[in-house]
Amino acid sequence: TPSFFSNSMEVDSESETPTTTPPPTQADAKEAARVRALKAEQKKVLDAVRASQNAAVVAKTDAMAKSRLDFLLQQSDIFTHFMHGSAPPVASSSSSSSSSSSSAALSSPVKRNRMTEAEEDAELLKATADANRLEVQPHCIVDESGKGRRMRSYQMEGLNWLIKLYDNAINGILADEMGLGKTLQTISLLGYLKESRGVSGPHMVVVPKSTLGNWVNEFRNWCPSLRVIRFHGSKEERRKFVEEELVAGTFDVLVTTYEIAILEKAAMSKF
Repeated sequence: TPSFFSNSMEVDSESETPTTTPPPTQADAKEAARVRALKAEQKKVLDAVRASQNAAVVAKTDAMAKSRLDFLLQQSDIFTHFMHGSAPPVASSSSSSSSSSSSAALSSPVKRNRMTEAEEDAELLKATADANRLEVQPHCIVDESGKGRRMRSYQMEGLNWLIKLYDNAINGILADEMGLGKTLQTISLLGYLKESRGVSGPHMVVVPKSTLGNWVNEFRNWCPSLRVIRFHGSKEERRKFVEEELVAGTFDVLVTTYEIAILEKAAMSKF
């Protein structure tokens, strides 16, 4: 009588039936070739799309770099002012040969041509700047009753400078002295973007806690058409604010503090 072990071995041996894979047919070979060709074509199309996108990015980057360079060249009068103010005085003991060589260099045709080209470039840059210059303050700068408020000339200069920074995607510091209206110039920039460019934000204004209320009041006093919300408070107040008020499309400007911007970066990163 076979043992239990031998019976199990016999069952296992009977269950292990050899399997054979049928050889591929001609239809299978054609299908495999078709799939390979399709994948190759898809890869070719994707490579072409990537190349086109990369070329577009490079062209956009080059255009932006040129635009930024043009903008910086437009500020040459400012840089020249500083250079002239810090230039060392010419020594009185300069030799006559040095003076004569300088005169000769200035009178040479090459130098004259270079100066002429520089002057032409300056004129072109000035014409471009004048064409894009904002001469009239944004109409949205009014009080709560709708009566217009007049910006001063130096505030319009600051607004035009901020607009140039925005157009050229360049960071800047508006470092006017106290009392000259830096808050108003910032508010007028956001109002201009909404009024003339259709860019309503949302924008985030990060300020010290001590000036938080003043910024909100200044927005309401100078540009009430901008929808401004204030983000501050305890943890529970902020949670409720995020759920009920921090909703896309319901505000143009969010005014908050440095601390809250860090604590609630997850909530604000979706905008």
